[in-house]
Amino acid sequence: MVPASHNRRLFLAALTGLAAAWPAGAQEPQRADQRPILGNVATPFLRYDSSAAFTNAKMNVVAVTNVQVSGTWNSWTSSVPMAPVGENLWELDVRQLGARLGRHEFKFIVNGEWEGGDNRGLPINLSGEIERPPAAIQRATVDDFKMIRVHFKQSLPPGVAPVATLDPPVPVAWTEVVTAEEDARRSGYLLSQGVVTFLFDQAAYGRELPRDTKVVVAGNFTGWDGNGSGGKWVLKRGRLPGTWEGTA
Repeated sequence: MVPASHNRRLFLAALTGLAAAWPAGAQEPQRADQRPILGNVATPFLRYDSSAAFTNAKMNVVAVTNVQVSGTWNSWTSSVPMAPVGENLWELDVRQLGARLGRHEFKFIVNGEWEGGDNRGLPINLSGEIERPPAAIQRATVDDFKMIRVHFKQSLPPGVAPVATLDPPVPVAWTEVVTAEEDARRSGYLLSQGVVTFLFDQAAYGRELPRDTKVVVAGNFTGWDGNGSGGKWVLKRGRLPGTWEGTA
């Protein structure tokens, strides 16, 4: 988890141990009739293959003489020309776009005519190159505008230390790997930044309790006091439906 700030983008990667889920090699060029997913391989170059027949607005099949790109990185206010680098192949170094970290949308403008169909996706990394976020990340959510929780598809391998960066830049106070929320529901506690939060989920025990039910934490650290030690270990209704929680 990392502290969050409203309207910030998150880039998170592991220092070691997270192998890419895509094959190595050059990025396949885009075409009028094909839209390969961009960013499986980090690259500064966006390529367009114009070998497919181009039919203009007058329904004439003509040769492609120029290709430009326009997108959300500057609110579609201008276009950038691509350079011919071979027969039917055009190229653009996307670092010159000044696009910020995150996912942008764009279209090709061929012979002065905007392509049809949905916008294409362009994922930009911290270096301004084309790169998708690590495939190991499932989703990221903002918790009370103070914390970003990053959910991984699988448990991180031992020794992997995630590194988080926010854009626009803002200091990240700390990052750490914590117990997943689903695991906390089963185990009964969540450990974060050295603080233990006890979590009672009635569904984990097959129970359906009234909202005013008194739930306490008891253990050898409380002398097994079932009354909650004068209220110190009495849990309050949790943020999640059907739960009670309290911080040690």
